[in-house]
Amino acid sequence: MTQITAIIPTYNNTKGLLYVLEYLKKRKIKTIVVDNKPTDEKKTKILDASHLGRTYQNDTVSVLHPYSSFLYLPQEKNLGFAKAVNLASKQVGTEWMLILNDDIKFNDPETIEKLYKFVIDNGLMAATPIFVRADGAIENYGYKVLPYGRIELVKTCKRENVKTIDGLTAACLLINTELFHDTSGFDNSFFAYLEDVDFFLRLKQVGIKFGVCPDTRLTHYHMTTSHTLKSFKEKQDLINWIRLIIKFPDFFPRNPRNLLAIFVERGRNLSGYVKSLIKY
Repeated sequence: MTQITAIIPTYNNTKGLLYVLEYLKKRKIKTIVVDNKPTDEKKTKILDASHLGRTYQNDTVSVLHPYSSFLYLPQEKNLGFAKAVNLASKQVGTEWMLILNDDIKFNDPETIEKLYKFVIDNGLMAATPIFVRADGAIENYGYKVLPYGRIELVKTCKRENVKTIDGLTAACLLINTELFHDTSGFDNSFFAYLEDVDFFLRLKQVGIKFGVCPDTRLTHYHMTTSHTLKSFKEKQDLINWIRLIIKFPDFFPRNPRNLLAIFVERGRNLSGYVKSLIKY
């Protein structure tokens, strides 16, 4: 598909990354990998998996050439998810970009084609498939952001969800490239987690339309990387929820009742972080 460039930030899930690369290669989709933890062995495997055409030069690449189907960007330090996507997005020359995690499985050989048709047919600027867990149960049809700072995953597919959901999961997110650039992409201060929440709250503020394609499902092996990083996720959750609440006062009202709920919820985040420190 010449209209789409895929972006995959990766850290230590090489097996999952190689699977995604193989899926994209079969569909001749231009792909950019941002490797936040490169090794010589992993670099060789990645480049061998994308042998149709590749461009890379040490740690920096200035352009994704029209004749090249693959771009590899190894980093000297871990940029995190948001900054890695933003870096790769500067190399995208197609109308649409597909942000992917390396912990997913495509259950449908035409997932990307169906996503593209869905956004075009419905006049949307972003879309995801339906996410399911490894056991086949629904993970989400998007999510709602509760006013005290918590995510409520939408578990049922209804027509009104298009209007009521607050955001989409960025594990497989098709988004208009111009829109992503015009809105300055992900906020780099969100090193990992909740960067998609921040992004879609900004889109909602200006009335951008997005939705979940009901015609295709994708398995999300949630936290494949995170579970190897000890208390990392719990810390990021605590920090990033505080960032969101400060940044979006209209979404998180400052009335006494809601402030109390916010403090209780952040106490839950803090408790989870402390428990993870003790555990590890």
